[in-house]
Amino acid sequence: ISLLGVGIVSTLGIVLGGCAVVFARPLLGIYNSDPEVIAIGVRRMYFICIPYFTGGIMDVMAGSMRGLGYSVLPTLISLLGVCGLRMLWIFTVFAREPSLDVLFFVYPLSWVVTSLAHILCFVKARRNIPAEDIPDSPFY
Repeated sequence: ISLLGVGIVSTLGIVLGGCAVVFARPLLGIYNSDPEVIAIGVRRMYFICIPYFTGGIMDVMAGSMRGLGYSVLPTLISLLGVCGLRMLWIFTVFAREPSLDVLFFVYPLSWVVTSLAHILCFVKARRNIPAEDIPDSPFY
């Protein structure tokens, strides 16, 4: 089920994120007509919308861990990986290079790092399940 969930959120995230980027200017134009504001918004959408599917992977893997009975671990991983990494980034990297691109970059970075941590913990937790309790499914 986890593999299927990752496939679904990845597909939807890539398609919808791609659509958001393709139609970025008209979408942003709904809120503001200033070309400078729209240009900044388009830049942000490239950083956020294209890799947004990695946030979906992060959520699927955290939910899968909870389904295996581990509720505190995915919470701590998400807290440290998303909040902790972003705060660390702001006080170190962004403090040295205060630009919007540097600030925007931490979002996909935190999603990827947190997703990888969730995947590693899920694989380790799944190994603790007796073989006879694992469903016979290619998606599990």
